[in-house]
Amino acid sequence: LRAAADRIVAFARMHRAVFPDEAAADGDLGTLLAAVARDLDGGTGRVAVETPGGPALADPDLAMHIGLLARELVANALSHGGGGVRVALARRPDGGLRLEVRDQGAGPGPGVAYRGVGSVLVEAIAAQLGATVAGRAKGGWAVTVEIPATPPAPSSGAGQRG
Repeated sequence: LRAAADRIVAFARMHRAVFPDEAAADGDLGTLLAAVARDLDGGTGRVAVETPGGPALADPDLAMHIGLLARELVANALSHGGGGVRVALARRPDGGLRLEVRDQGAGPGPGVAYRGVGSVLVEAIAAQLGATVAGRAKGGWAVTVEIPATPPAPSSGAGQRG
């Protein structure tokens, strides 16, 4: 129950970061990811954010989804990865986005099928975006989320992206 409450508080903080001015039409994803990093690492600098190619802008709904994905992935990396965490967000040639969170841990062992609340949330959010999620050893453990330029059309009225 405490973990759920922490996520709700984090969601409220993220909402304030994405919507500081309700009139703002675009969100700077680099600024949002930096706010997520500060929130989770307590300002210690254990989480580095990179946005190769300059700032990426997104509508507030997409920014919220990316912020939630980053929050879950970074929290997991800080809890299980050891050492520092690197968050990179880049625009792909096709106009989509690539979010990668890398830690210094080994990741789950071969054949480990553990799925915690965070991984379930990441997969659910990614599915809403039509994104893919993949984890692999890469100088530590890296999770990459490939977000298409155009999200899929919602199948029902529930949970639609604006």
